[in-house]
Amino acid sequence: VSINTVKRSIKKMEDNDVIIHYATKLNHNVLGWDTVAYIFINLNNKELREKKMNHRKFCNLLAKKFPLITHISAVSGNQDIILRLRIQNNDQLNELVDEIREMEGVTSTRTSLAMYDVRRNKLIEADTDEWKKRILKKR
Repeated sequence: VSINTVKRSIKKMEDNDVIIHYATKLNHNVLGWDTVAYIFINLNNKELREKKMNHRKFCNLLAKKFPLITHISAVSGNQDIILRLRIQNNDQLNELVDEIREMEGVTSTRTSLAMYDVRRNKLIEADTDEWKKRILKKR
């Protein structure tokens, strides 16, 4: 396949929003950011409503205030919000948790450290042929 054919194909996928983003993948272990933590947050919804705040606005506030957070999800179940973050050490984690606990509307937090991660894309690679068939069928 010629380079121009590949370029046209990539351009077409970009134009059709099949490819929506390019990113650099960092090796967090080398950079010293190898610890992943999850913070589960419970909120006082009545207090949030009084402040004209909802879960979406609270999540946006967390995103602006805490750059260490990599993912924020408002969820159903026993918690209201789950945060995923990368840290260098426990002192960073303790400071962040303390700040979150002091925020208006937060009733409690629970923190867990990730022991290891399995990325979904790695699982797909193990079954690449089946995955390709499913994607191509949708076209």
